Amino acid sequence: MTAVTREVGEGPGRLAGFLAMLLGAAILAAAIVATGEQALYGLAGALLFALFLRYPILGLYITTALLLISGSATIVGGLRVSIPLTASKVAGFAAFTAWAINVVVTRKRIRFTAPTAVLLAFLGWSALGVLFSSAYEQQWAEWFRMATLVAYFVLAVNLLDSGPRIRTFVIIVLLCGLAMAAFALAQYVLPSMQVEIDQASADVGARKEVALIEATGGGEAVRVSGGAGHSNWLAMIILMTLPLTAYWFMSARSFVGKGLSLLTVAFGLVALVLTFTRTGFLVGVIILAILGLRNLVRFTPQRVVAVALALFFAWFFLPQSYKERVLNLDQYTKSESVRNRMELQQAAWEMAGEHPLFGVGLGGYGPRLLRSNIHVANIMRWFVEDQDWPPQFIGCHNFYLQVASETGIVGLLLMLAFLALVLREVRRAHREFREAGNQAGMALTSTLEVCIIAFLIAAVFLHALQQKILWMIVALATASSYYQFGGREAPHAKSVPEARA
Repeated sequence: MTAVTREVGEGPGRLAGFLAMLLGAAILAAAIVATGEQALYGLAGALLFALFLRYPILGLYITTALLLISGSATIVGGLRVSIPLTASKVAGFAAFTAWAINVVVTRKRIRFTAPTAVLLAFLGWSALGVLFSSAYEQQWAEWFRMATLVAYFVLAVNLLDSGPRIRTFVIIVLLCGLAMAAFALAQYVLPSMQVEIDQASADVGARKEVALIEATGGGEAVRVSGGAGHSNWLAMIILMTLPLTAYWFMSARSFVGKGLSLLTVAFGLVALVLTFTRTGFLVGVIILAILGLRNLVRFTPQRVVAVALALFFAWFFLPQSYKERVLNLDQYTKSESVRNRMELQQAAWEMAGEHPLFGVGLGGYGPRLLRSNIHVANIMRWFVEDQDWPPQFIGCHNFYLQVASETGIVGLLLMLAFLALVLREVRRAHREFREAGNQAGMALTSTLEVCIIAFLIAAVFLHALQQKILWMIVALATASSYYQFGGREAPHAKSVPEARA
């Protein structure tokens, strides 16, 4: 009787399921006919969202990879965006929403760290700056872009809650860096991926990823971008991630892992040279010295001799244009690019003085600069008017002046406090890992501190508030400071205020 009842009960259930499947297929077919490929994108998005609901950490991993390989950001909602950038926005929104639903349903605790509180205060203060700006309608897109990075930071801090997840996150970032470096090498050797500087300017609007051929005193320099949108941003990504390869090498349990970490270093260093950036050279030397002082890179007599020989022979293979642009001291004081940067920074300093409280609002530096009559403003006007550059993307080549001019002195103090808190947490975690004898934790926190120091130095030369690699590193640093690598929370994590959803 029970078997019969089960069969009778299963009949209507199976029929209903089959009819529902047919109905869904019919709706999908009609949607495809009506909207074309958009329906398929919607179906793929729905399936991906369901996967993120089950595995929120997967959403973070995919979003991180897409963000890195998608290059420089563009206006939120802009039509001329690359496929990876569009995918990163969709994946990021789906991952954050899936995580939020998980928090509500499972009543998990939200980790609300001290850096998070200061960062949210900065976001709120910067909103006031945009609100009081005369061009606020144009600048809100920049504020929303900043808000998405803050959301990413919160998501990563909460999902990177164990040693294995943190290690996987690091490897994903480094493998993406390896892919970008390999792409940069392809740009350098393939003429089809190179373009003269004038033509490159015309291609900016179409987001064409090419290596720029730039004239220097020593000839032509083929400056690679590696998918980062510009050679400066590729150099920053390499500078901020290369220290992590020391952690990957020390924590790798197989020859494959160690080999990949060494390959990442080799490709990264070559790509860094091919960016032809003076910032890359200066900050790279400083990072190498810090790694040596931290004993993360051991300078034995044999290695010193090997490095000296490598540098000696490398000198003969370096392009003459690199020697002229990067290794020539006159280029650091007398070049036209340096003079233009000084004008950009002087303009930012004046804006900060004129609007010391709220600044000119996020994304407001460029539009304000275009109203002036200085030489560099004329250059920027040509890019905006003739080459369709978004004016809010224009920066002053200095992170600190950028933040001060766009968010005021209060905004600058909040951002510096945020970075200081992240550094404090990393150093405290390092002490606890050392006391616990956790070598993996010690290696990670040491290299993360070097990564942040690399940013603080490079930020003197680059306006990098909304560069995605910054937020990946500070999120990783904040998360790693609250968890031991066995999955257990660090001792000091219990004193951090937490809030239930």
